[in-house]
Order: sequence, then C-alpha cells, then structure tokens
Amino acid sequence: MELGSIFVGFVTGVLLALAGAWINISLTRKSESRSTLEAAEYEMYLKLNELYNWYFWFSTNELHQQETSQEVVDETYKIASDLARLLHANERTEFASDLIKILYDESYPTYDARWKHISALSDRVGSKVVPVHIKHLRELGESNIHLMAEDGFVAKAPASSRFKLRI
Repeated sequence: MELGSIFVGFVTGVLLALAGAWINISLTRKSESRSTLEAAEYEMYLKLNELYNWYFWFSTNELHQQETSQEVVDETYKIASDLARLLHANERTEFASDLIKILYDESYPTYDARWKHISALSDRVGSKVVPVHIKHLRELGESNIHLMAEDGFVAKAPASSRFKLRI
C-alpha cells in the first residue's frame, strides 16, 4: 500500500471526525438555546400573570375613579421591572413585541385596555408553555365564575389571585 493512500485516508478520517464533532456541537448548542428560551418563556408567563393580578387594581380603581395605593404601584413596578429584565435577557422570544408594548407603551387609552392586553398575551404565552394547565384552568374558570357570584363567597383556592388578595 502506498504512503499517499494512507495519508489521504488519514486526512479524510480526521476531516470526517471534525465535521461530526462540529455538527454535534451545533445541534447541542441549538438544543440548549431552545431549552433556555423555553424556561425563560415559562418565567415570563409567571411574571406576566403576576403583573395581571396586580394590574387588576389599576383597572378597578380607574372604573371606580379611585386612587391606586402606593403599595400596589410599587409591587406592580417591581414585577414589571423583573419581567423587563427577563425579556432583555431573552429578546428572541416570539412574545417580545407584545411584552415591550405592555411594559413601555404610553398609548393605551385606559388601564383597563392594558389589563386586557396583559390577559390576552398571558393566554397566548400559556397556550405555548403550559397548554395542559391552560386547558384545565379554562374548564375551572367557568364553574369558578358561578361560585364567585354566590352570596358569601370566600376564595379558598390557595393559588388563585383572589385568595392572595382576599377578595
């Protein structure tokens, strides 16, 4: 066997090994990047729901023409700031445009309009990141509305915002 054939075989083997390693590294990075974004979108979903729960007071107080307490303003700002930091670190999310609008756009005509946009976006994000959870919550939502309409209703579900807010 001649030396040239051995050399060509060796070089070909090295190149194939390098190409395989490069493909493996690329696929691993892509997978890790996707996993990181999925985890971040879940965190954004949780923060968005928290923002929705606190922003309720702005919408309600606007309806009743009352001032919103500084405690609610401070907590809402903290949650919005946390959400903005998450978004900044994960701006490749498909929800970036809507999140930026909710967090920074001053053109909403009312607090209620922004609150409804938060709700709609939360539904969209939830449908992506926790589809089974959303399905079950929608089923419970209808029966819960009827229960809440009853006289003397007291929230007992520990993960509901009504339980936390004692309404």
